[in-house]
Amino acid sequence: MRADDLQFSKLAFNLVASHQGHFSDIVTIAGRSRTIFVWGVGAEDEDSTTQFAPQVRFRGEFAKQCDYTLDKIGRMLATRKCGLADIVMLRVYLT
Repeated sequence: MRADDLQFSKLAFNLVASHQGHFSDIVTIAGRSRTIFVWGVGAEDEDSTTQFAPQVRFRGEFAKQCDYTLDKIGRMLATRKCGLADIVMLRVYLT
């Protein structure tokens, strides 16, 4: 198979209603293999109806915020039939 013959597809998914129209929660790129990009996940309450300033769960409790965020990422990945064990790179920003 020549590189020119390889077909790529890009799919974008919104899982959090308040993100709709602003950015995608998950983007998948598929061709010979599949890469899934998930970004912007934090301890913001996924049920918040406020788009630009959502409530943060467990404010001031770092470990609980990390647990909640990883749980959210795992559930997001599950929508694409994979999980935390499939993560190759995880970049974390602390503020």
